[in-house]
Amino acid sequence: MDLAIIRHGQSIGNVEQRLQGRSDYALTDLGRQQAQRLGQYLAKEHWTPTRIYTSPLVRAAETATIARQSFEAAAAIALPEPQPDDNLQENDCGIFTGLTWAESRSRHGDLCAQLEASPDWLPIPGGETPTDGRDRARTFLQRLFAETDDRDRVWVFTHSWIMKHLISELLGSDRSWKLPTANTGRYEFRLDRDRWHRALDANETHHQHNRYNTDLWQIRRLNDIAHLHGPQEML
Repeated sequence: MDLAIIRHGQSIGNVEQRLQGRSDYALTDLGRQQAQRLGQYLAKEHWTPTRIYTSPLVRAAETATIARQSFEAAAAIALPEPQPDDNLQENDCGIFTGLTWAESRSRHGDLCAQLEASPDWLPIPGGETPTDGRDRARTFLQRLFAETDDRDRVWVFTHSWIMKHLISELLGSDRSWKLPTANTGRYEFRLDRDRWHRALDANETHHQHNRYNTDLWQIRRLNDIAHLHGPQEML
C-alpha cells in the first residue's frame, strides 16, 4: 500500500501566526496555489489515489478538494471523494485557540511564562494532551488498515501537530518526534498491508522476522515539496 500523509496549504491563521487548533481558517491565495500545484504534480507522477482522507477543518478539507480537482483536470481521471475523519483534526489548543502568542501572553501571562521557562509538557485549560493526540493517531491508523488492502493508494490531508503523532505511531516509535512539516509537504510510505499485523505476531517467528525486513516497510519521501519548486508549466 502506498500512503501519503500531507499537511494543508498555507492558511490565513498561518500568516497571522495564530494558534489555530480546532478553529477554522481558510486557505490564503498562496495556500490554494500550493494545493493546486500538489494535485498537478501528483498527476504528473501518476500517483493516483484509491482513497482520500481528510481532517474536516476547512484548511485541510479545502486543500484535499483543490488537490483532487487539479489532479482530475490534469489527468482526466475521476478520484474518490475525500472522507472526513475527526481524528485527523489539529490539536485542541484550549484557551489559546485563535490567539497569537503575543495575545496569549497578554491574556494568560503566568501560564505563558511557565511554558516558556520549562520544556516539560504543562496542561492547557480546555486543551488536548499529547497522549490524546497519539491515541487519535492510533485510532485513525486502525481505521485505515481496516478499510484498505495492498492494492490501495491513499492520500491523507491533516495538520502539523497531529501529523507528527501519525508518523511516529506508523513507525512504531514509543515516543513522538518533532518533524518538519511544510505547507503541502508530504511524507510518503510504502508498506505491506497484508503482512502488517502478522509481522507483530510474537508467536510466529517467520512472520516476526518481517518486522525487520526493510523491503516491506519503506519511507519514500520526507516533507517533500518538490511540487512548489517545479518548472513554470506546473503553475
